[in-house]
This record gives sequence, C-alpha cells and structure tokens, in this order.
Amino acid sequence: MGLVMHQRKYALQLVLEVGLSCAKPAGTPIDVNMKLTSKKYDEQTGQNHEDQLKSKKSHMDAALRIVKYIKRHPDQGILLSNSSNNDMSAYCDAEWATCPITSKSVTGYMIKMGKSIMSWKEKKRTTISRSSAEAEY
Repeated sequence: MGLVMHQRKYALQLVLEVGLSCAKPAGTPIDVNMKLTSKKYDEQTGQNHEDQLKSKKSHMDAALRIVKYIKRHPDQGILLSNSSNNDMSAYCDAEWATCPITSKSVTGYMIKMGKSIMSWKEKKRTTISRSSAEAEY
C-alpha cells in the first residue's frame, strides 16, 4: 500500500467552474486519432476551415474532453508506495517526427523507485532527427 497524492478538491472545482457538472464524463482524456495543429499550420496547408473564425475550436473541444475525463476520475493521483523495495528502474522512449508542423521528435523518460514514480519528463526535441534510430539515441 502507500499514499496516493491527488487533487480531488481542485479537480471537482475545475469541473464546476467550466460548467460541466451535468455533462457526461469521458472514458479517455483524448481521442487517439485526434491531431491538434496550430493556426499557422492550418493556413499553410489549407486545413480546418471551420476553425479559422474562432480560436482553434478543436483545441477547446480537446480541453473540455480532458475536464470531462477528470470529472470521471477526480481521485487519480500518484502512488507513493510504502514498500521496502528500493529497486530503481528507468524507462525512456522517443517518437520520431511526431510534430506535424516541425517534424521534430518527442522524447520522454520515467524513473521509479520500487512502485513509486520519482521523476518523469516529456520534451519535444530542438532539432529534427533524420531517422527513428537518431530520435531514440
């Protein structure tokens, strides 16, 4: 067992302030097939004409879906295990050319001690990788 660190009070307050207290909760935070792009990218490619009049309606829809997901799981948090297992493990991964605008890769890592997550980070690379192997390296 252990301690779960969460922000239930803040999560429920956010749902209320956004006006989604009567909305149906979402099962996942974002649609797997959704690709969010910037207005600049849309202008260059001629896509998403319905979003040109507002401030990226697709981004607002994605944000509202995340709030609906939070509504369904306000107690989610980070487990701080009281296990005596002090084994440290680290995981990392990269996704090559993830960004549709810049073709830059996204890399990330997670460090665990026992069952508890100690640190994690995800970051878009500053340079463009020429291959998946280069992105991973």
